[in-house]
Amino acid sequence: MSQQYQHILVPVDGSQEAEFAFKKAVQMAKDNENAQLMITHVVDTQIIQTGDNGAYEEQLREDIITQGKALLTSYESHAKAHNLPHVKSILEYGSPRLQICESLPDLYATDLIVIGATGRSAMERLFLGSVTEYVVRHAPCDVLVVRSDPDKA
Repeated sequence: MSQQYQHILVPVDGSQEAEFAFKKAVQMAKDNENAQLMITHVVDTQIIQTGDNGAYEEQLREDIITQGKALLTSYESHAKAHNLPHVKSILEYGSPRLQICESLPDLYATDLIVIGATGRSAMERLFLGSVTEYVVRHAPCDVLVVRSDPDKA
């Protein structure tokens, strides 16, 4: 018997791996006819803290939020162009690993997280750890890690 998913969460961060995961999530939402696709971008508040609380930090925050909103709009348009009737964009703030793994699944009754293998550079993973690894280990639902472009598979 095949698992039917109703609430599919796909985090996007502008990386190629996130793009691959998004494409896979769109296909899975189509395969699970009434599934809701929830596209999320988490603004890592730790990154936008410079310590000066001045104009520079405020401008950086505004730029990052604007980029996140544009990213979500683009992905949502793409999903709707593929005839997905139930698409939701979610912009969140905080720790990406905690939002993706704990807060959002509880809030939206997520039963599948589709996530790219990695969205960070090797150096960032060394110091910060992989969001994907954390999600795989701690998610309350199924997790699909996408490693390659599903259009070329």
